[in-house]
Formats: sequence, structure tokens, C-alpha cells
Amino acid sequence: MRFALRTMALACACVMAACGSRDAVQHAQSSAQRAAVAAAPALGDYNDIVQQIYVAYFGRPADPDGQLFWSTLLANARAPTDLTGFNDAYHSNPTVKLAIDGFGQSQESVALYGSDNGAVVNAIYLNLFNRPAEAGGAAFWTAQLNAGTMTRAQAALIIAGGALGSDATSVQNKRAAAAQFTDAIGTPLQGTAYSGLAANQSVRLALASVSAGSNPATGQASMLGALDALANGILNKSQLVWFSPLDPATRTWGNFVSGSSDFMDLFDANAAWAQAVSHVGVFKMQWNVFIDNTLPNSLTDSQIRVALAELDRRGIALGVELEALSVGTDPAHCGSAVEGFGSGYFDMLTLATRIRDLGGKLKYVAMDEPFQHDAAACKWTAREIAENAHASLAAIRTIFPDVKIGDVEVVPDTMDAPDWLARYVAWFDAWRDVWGEPLAFFHADLDWALPYKADLKTLASAAAQRGIPFGIIYNGTYRETSDAAWLNAALQHYLSVEVESGQVPDQVIFQSWDSYPKKVLPESDPNTLTHLLNSYFRTRSALTTTYVAGQVSGQLLKSGRSPVADAIVTVSALPLTGSGVMTRYTLTGTVPAAISQALVQICVNYCGSSNTHDMGVRSLHYSDSGGKDSVLDFARGLDGWGVYGLGTASVQIAAEATANVLHTSASAAQQTYLNSATFAVAPGSSFTLTIDARVSPVSANSGMFALIFLDKVEQSRQVLLFEPGRADIGTARTAADGSYSVPYALPATGTYQIKASYAGSESLWPTMALRTVGRAD
Repeated sequence: MRFALRTMALACACVMAACGSRDAVQHAQSSAQRAAVAAAPALGDYNDIVQQIYVAYFGRPADPDGQLFWSTLLANARAPTDLTGFNDAYHSNPTVKLAIDGFGQSQESVALYGSDNGAVVNAIYLNLFNRPAEAGGAAFWTAQLNAGTMTRAQAALIIAGGALGSDATSVQNKRAAAAQFTDAIGTPLQGTAYSGLAANQSVRLALASVSAGSNPATGQASMLGALDALANGILNKSQLVWFSPLDPATRTWGNFVSGSSDFMDLFDANAAWAQAVSHVGVFKMQWNVFIDNTLPNSLTDSQIRVALAELDRRGIALGVELEALSVGTDPAHCGSAVEGFGSGYFDMLTLATRIRDLGGKLKYVAMDEPFQHDAAACKWTAREIAENAHASLAAIRTIFPDVKIGDVEVVPDTMDAPDWLARYVAWFDAWRDVWGEPLAFFHADLDWALPYKADLKTLASAAAQRGIPFGIIYNGTYRETSDAAWLNAALQHYLSVEVESGQVPDQVIFQSWDSYPKKVLPESDPNTLTHLLNSYFRTRSALTTTYVAGQVSGQLLKSGRSPVADAIVTVSALPLTGSGVMTRYTLTGTVPAAISQALVQICVNYCGSSNTHDMGVRSLHYSDSGGKDSVLDFARGLDGWGVYGLGTASVQIAAEATANVLHTSASAAQQTYLNSATFAVAPGSSFTLTIDARVSPVSANSGMFALIFLDKVEQSRQVLLFEPGRADIGTARTAADGSYSVPYALPATGTYQIKASYAGSESLWPTMALRTVGRAD
């Protein structure tokens, strides 16, 4: 559990699933074509080339990320946009060569074809023409590959470009069906679904049904069916749901937080959470419930027996979260008073015996961050941590031999270990080596104030490869000051993971270790934890979006592809190139009690993040319900602002339009931060901080704005990450068939990500769809 804000650095990664290639089909490109290419071609001009590479070499449609990556690369290189010229450019255009060779060297190529060039040739024929290579063709192309006179992907493109008659029709139909399929992928969930060799194979089989004599729309429908099955497989997978409201005991040894006042009402047979409880598989309690009952408001033995009996009656498994590492009896031990270390404060055998004697059947043990905290304490190796935990937890298995032991860790955690991701993977392996079995689960405790999505996907993949179910704790933070604010934050958090990132975990954990929410019941009350749990099980919705001839259009659907009528769809555009658009960012919250001073900090690669940075800030405006109002701008340059840190980043004042603007720029290795002068705030009041800034597309994850509350020294802060601003395009109400349309004049230059979004309802999840359009820089 967390008691304070953890800052951490970012690990940013761009992973391409597949790469492609084309060689020269010896024909000259016309001067007219060359002139068109020279005039900043649109990304869409390269989609056909990229799609043909995927179809010819991999036998499947391009994924949207792959198509965008290669189309952008080729557009910026002014590569030819026709197959003949593209093949010709293999030896003269380094980017074309990179694209062509990249496909043949990809992991997908290795997985599909291995080292057998004959198999590659035959696969290319099957991919393109639905037939094996004839003997002469197979011998010729295999000999070329064996001799190294051309690459595999070159051969694929030459074969595709030389197709005649029905073979050419087959290629054309497959490419058309593939393009329709790629265009249909608009949501992060669909992108997640169409990733990995197994998913690629299911769509590959659907594309194989398209031939010279078939309608491309039929093949596209077959592939969409495969995509729907993949996405539904993610959404409908059996998830283990954990429910863990904080018990009422006051943590006098911690931060004096106490849990929900109606905690025990959950264990009434007629408790008002009939819907929510039907989803719960594990009810998790903290170790102190059973051991440290001297805390104020602790549950009595009689109450614990009632709770355990009701869980057993309902068929809900009992889980306990505890500090698993042992400090022994030495008060100077490196783990003394460190979170994650528990045995020594209490005995594991005593804990297990207490649970058994009170009528409990312990099914799960969730270790509370043993690995993360050791990094700052004992500096043990992963194996030493696993061995220490084994020595402690083995006692529990003498009472509950089938108990499943898993781990809860901060994700990401780079405060003390910049290589945390590799270290976590080593921790997975060390645990398996010591225990002879993998962790029963891994639960990510996310610091929602900082970027996490790329790291989360990488770690989830590593866990899956090792057979470890991956879970995410959906909660608010200690910063919220009301039930409504905490629960709304938790809701936004699960939406950010599953809608914006397209990642659906194996296990979901609804947990609080904060002062909120004060109540867990009834589930009909939107300010309770059970209501939050129910909101997660609303019907999922999905959007499609396309951009054609000045119109953004698409369809809003729900499960089963039935339309959603009379709903509002909002459309916006995010510049992916250039310096960004001036946007108003807003941070709201409550001033802590007894705090009357604050300042604003602008962190550039200094507060736990790192990336290329370029930003302009026009002004900041603080106001609160207590009547305090402060405007922070740069009319007098940096007067009133302090510039700190390593000072390697550029900090300048530039005149733009009618106002001075603070311009900061940095490489990923450069850092600085600026503090404003302090200003007055009203204790306990509701505040709003608005920031007018232009954040360039390259600046995401390069820092944050922080509102810092002071009492001589910092007491707490609220943060807003640097993110490029979106330009509003408009809204539309869906028709009876779920369709919508919004006019949009695409700018003549630049690349833009169009986003269509639906805010959801009491019965439907929010959703969004993305489409990238525009021209090369």
C-alpha cells in the first residue's frame, strides 16, 4: 500500500511488430510522378505500398501502428508511391531499402519462415495467389535467395509486381480487403487484439479466403469477424475480481487513516450489494485485521468470524495482504521500519493460526511490495529476496497448504532503480527458481500521477510469458479530499488503462488504503466503492472513425455490433508534428487544511520523467473558493521565477503575439525546473489552476506542472503531466444506425491524429477511436 507520492522516471519504447520490403521491378518513374512526390506527399499515399508489403510477405493486413510508422518514414523520405518506382528505389533510397530489408529481418519473419528460403517462396505465392509456386518459379526464386542476390521481401514485391491475369486480380482483391481491414481498426483495444503471432494468424487465415474470383468485401467481413473474435476474447476473458475496502481500524503506526465506517455491513446476508458481490472472487483484508487488533476501531474477533463466515457462504475466497520479508530480531536490521518487511513484527505461523481459528480459509497471500522496497533498504539480489520470503511464508503453508502467493509492486519504479523493468523480470524468475512455481499473480500498484502505459504493457507481456496472471489495482489517490473525487479518479484510471491503452488485465483489484471512500454501501449510491465496482461491468461500447473528403464519420456500437442512437460523439485533432497548439490545461482539487501558501513548479525532465521537450507557457491562473486569486505570467520575463536544477535545458522568454511566453526546450538528457513566487491560498477551499501552454508533440512524458502546497516546506502537491493539446473539431449526435459525421478541413501541412470519443452512460462504457491523417513534414 502507498502512503506518499512516489515519483519515478519513464521508460519509453517504440516496438514495431513487423517490417516490410520491396525491391526494384525495373521500370522508370515518370518526371510527373517525381514532381508529385517532391511536393510533400500525404501519408495515405503510401498506405497502398505498405499494405502490399504486408500482404505479399506476411499474408496479412498491416496493423495501424505498422502502417503509420512505415508510411510516415517513406513520406518523409519522399519515396516513390507506386510499386514500380518503389522497387526501382531500393538501391538509391536508403529509407526504401530500410523498409524492404526490415520486413525480412523482423521477428515475425523468423517465426513464420525460419531459415528455409524455399518455404518463403512458397508462402509468398500462397499469400498472393492462393496457390503454391510452380516448380520453375520456386526453383528460380529460391536460387536467388540462396545466392543472396536479393532479399526475401524484395522477392515478395517483385513477384507481386509481376503478377498477370487472375494472379494480378488476386493481389488487387487481397490488397483492397486488407486496406479495408486496417482502416476498420480504430480503437486501442482492437489494436491490442490484432497483435502477436496468434492474432496475426487468425486474420491471415481470413485473408487467405480472398481470391481472384471473390469480392474483397467478403474477405474484409471475414477478417473483421476474426478481429471481433479477438477483441471479444480480450473483453470476455475470465477475470478474477478482488475487492478490498479498507477496514475501520485507525493506523496509528502509519498515517492515521481509517477505512469505511460501514465495512461490517458488507457481511450482512442482505447487504445492499447484490450485483457487485456477484462479480467478486477474492475479498482481500490487511494483516492487521487478524494480528494488530489493539488499533482504535479494530474489528473484534466476533466481527471477524461473521465476516469470514459470510465470505465462505458466498463462495468468495479470502486474501490477505502482508509484508512478507523478515527483519528477524535485530532492531538495526536493514529492513526495520521499512514497508515490505513484516515478519519480526508478527509471526507468520501465528497469523495463519489466527485466521484458521477464526474460521477463515486463506486462499491468497498478496505480498506488499517486497522487491520495490528492498531496492532502497537491504540491496539484496532477487534470489535473496525470494529466499527470505520463502523462509517467512512457508509457515503459512503448514496451515493452508494450497495458499496461492502473489506480489504487489509499484509500476513503474525507477526512484532507486532505473533498470527496474529488467529487475522485476529477474524477480519473477528468481521467485520461480526458489519456490519451484511462478508467482500466483502480479498486481501493479500504479502511481497515476506519472506516465505508465508503455511500461505496463511491457511488464504484463513479461508476466504472461512466465504464466503469471497480471492484475491492476484500480483506485484513487491520497490527493482526493472527498468520496466523489476519489471514486471519479478511480473510474478515470480504469478507463485510461482499458479504453485509452487497450489493455485489459487478467485480474482487477478495487482497493483503497486512503481516507476515501468513507462508505462501501449501498451499491446504488455513486459515492460508494461497490458502485465503482459495478460501473466496471457496464456494457462495452465501440466507435469507428474515418476521414474522407472533409468529413470525420463513423459509427457508435455496443456489444454484438448493435448501434447506439441519440448519443453525443466529440471529435478533436491532435497535431503529431510541429510545435503544438496553444491549449488551456486545468488542474482542480482541494487545498489541504491549515495550508495558506503555494507555488507552481514547472519540471522539465527533472521530476521522474525523461523525453525530448519543447514547450511554450503563456500564463497560469490560480483561484479558489476562498477568494484567493493569483495570475502568474511572464510580462516581466523571469522576474518572480527561480530557475533550478542542472540548468542544461534551455529557458528563454519569447514575445509571441500579444504576450511574453516562457519557452523551454531540452533533449531527453537535459533537465531543469522553475518555481514561481509563493502566493496565498485559502485552507480547505476548492481550487482551479488553469495553464495556457503550447506543448509540442515530442514533449509528452517530458515533465509536469505541479501545484505545491507549503507550510515552510512542501506538504503535498498535485500534478499535471505535459501532454500535447488537442484542437476541438465539433460534436455530432448519432443517428438510428449509430452513425455520426462532423466536418473537418484538414490543414494543408502536418500530420494529425483525429480522435472521436463517446463519454459513456450509466449502462455503457465510454469509448474512443483514432485515425491518423495528414502530410509529411
